[in-house]
Amino acid sequence: MDGDNQRRQERQVRQVFDASSIITALIHLREKAIDILNRQYTPSLAYYEIGNAIWKDIVLKKGKEEIDAANIMNLLSNIISHMWIYEIRTAEDLSSTLKLAIELKITFYDASYIYLAKKFNAFLVSEDRELRNKARSVAVKAFSILDLC
Repeated sequence: MDGDNQRRQERQVRQVFDASSIITALIHLREKAIDILNRQYTPSLAYYEIGNAIWKDIVLKKGKEEIDAANIMNLLSNIISHMWIYEIRTAEDLSSTLKLAIELKITFYDASYIYLAKKFNAFLVSEDRELRNKARSVAVKAFSILDLC
């Protein structure tokens, strides 16, 4: 199978994207981001994690204008609107996520991405190497978004 066909097939597989991969798609992949993220999963907390990362970037780089933030958030909203947003709120979701966090010694936030990947039998897509390794330790396939391009 050639590289293009393999990448197309991988995109047809269910994938859970964490905030770091959504940001990477937004910044580095631009137009391709919607194609890659379309109909894929992320937990609702991704909005907050991405918003916080953008806020941090703007605060640390004081030269950026607020208009840039509004444009970035509009683009982000457009991209995420093409994804399946999952709300972790049932007792089963919450307890299973907490068990993973404790078992893997990671934050509840990070465990939520791995939990969704397990729940939907999906790949985890993250730019966080440690999170990918933790996911693999519980039999979740994990990749960088750049591996999918």
